[in-house]
Amino acid sequence: MKVSKEKIEELKSKHAEIFELKSGDKTCIVRKPTRSELAYAEVTSGGSQIKTAEIILKAIFLDGDKEILDNDKYFLGIILPLNKLIEIQEGAIKKL
Repeated sequence: MKVSKEKIEELKSKHAEIFELKSGDKTCIVRKPTRSELAYAEVTSGGSQIKTAEIILKAIFLDGDKEILDNDKYFLGIILPLNKLIEIQEGAIKKL
C-alpha cells in the first residue's frame, strides 16, 4: 500500500516520529510505542515474545497494509524491525 505524502504529513503532525515497516510487499506506518504500551504488552503477553510484538504493533499501527496485522507471513517479518523502534540507552552506576 502506498501512503500519500499528505497522509504522511498529517501523521507527522500528530506524532513526533513515524516510521515505515516493510514485510515482503506489504508496508505500514507506525509510531514509537510508549512506556505504558510496552509495559502493558509485557504483562498481558504471558512472556511470549510474539504476543508482545503483536500487542505493540496493534497499538502503534497508524496506516498501511492490514495484512501485516492479520497474516502470519507478513507479521513474523515485522518482528525484528519492530524491535529496533525501542531505543534503549545504556545505564551506568558510579560509586561515590
